Amino acid sequence: SRNNRIVLICPELEGWILRAVRDSGLRMDTYNLPDRSTALKRVINARLDNLSRLLADLNDADSPRLHRLKELLN
Repeated sequence: SRNNRIVLICPELEGWILRAVRDSGLRMDTYNLPDRSTALKRVINARLDNLSRLLADLNDADSPRLHRLKELLN
């Protein structure tokens, strides 16, 4: 057993990110990322460095959504 897990974020990852950012008081334009789900979906894979910085800042901001995801993954 490798303890693999599948986490399904509904309705979509991009919407989850936007809600986490909004709830934490951060701004998507700080990371050169769009603030609309459909636009974010189009560019997210091309801007993974920006996404990494955003996730690090969500962690630093004690994002409840990110903390919950981390709990589910641990």
